[in-house]
Amino acid sequence: MPTVAEAGFPDLTFGGTLAFFGPRGMPAALRERIAADVRMVAAEPGFAERIGPLGMVPRAGTPEELGRVVEENRLHWAERARTHGVRPTN
Repeated sequence: MPTVAEAGFPDLTFGGTLAFFGPRGMPAALRERIAADVRMVAAEPGFAERIGPLGMVPRAGTPEELGRVVEENRLHWAERARTHGVRPTN
């Protein structure tokens, strides 16, 4: 199987978001506590060095910031799908 560049798309890049999600209706206090704990771990010395070789960069924020990132990603990929005529199939 060819790489994306070998298939004729040398400038195509892809980024993703790895995040913690909880159930709808999770108490706000618990959501904020988990987010604070994740920010604390992401800020620890050496964390970026451990995930860097995996192509990852820590960007821990608030639940509201994550919501905006998820929505921005959804809009971005929906537009790409429309532009290229991609349609869902079963």
